[in-house]
Amino acid sequence: MTALGETGAPTPVAATRLRAPESLMGPVDGAELDRAVRESASTGVMHRLWIASRRTRS
Repeated sequence: MTALGETGAPTPVAATRLRAPESLMGPVDGAELDRAVRESASTGVMHRLWIASRRTRS
């Protein structure tokens, strides 16, 4: 794994281990997606940010 450092240059590569997701590995149907968005703790925050960003573009 590598990332960009403070100057924007790539950092040295480092070996990492990633855990596989414990959730579904495939497409989600529309009803399940709607439920996940509705129950997400960040939905209200993201919606307010989206509304605010639309106001600044007008």
